[in-house]
Amino acid sequence: MRTPLTGLQLTLEAGLEQSDEGRLRGALEAALTTTRRLHTTVEEVLRLSCTTRRPGRSTSVTAATAQEQESASHSPAT
Repeated sequence: MRTPLTGLQLTLEAGLEQSDEGRLRGALEAALTTTRRLHTTVEEVLRLSCTTRRPGRSTSVTAATAQEQESASHSPAT
């Protein structure tokens, strides 16, 4: 989850540096896209933590699995 948060922070910081309305709008749209992606990731982690909790399996493993799945779903197809 750190990667989407870092991306969001960097995009917003870049937007603050823009004096051009068009570039500012682009930065805000990129930030909104990242926010939506992060929201989806958090929802998936919460869903997985509730539905796949098994004896002996830690929540951190479940969260890591969800993050890997989210990263893979947003990787460009090769």
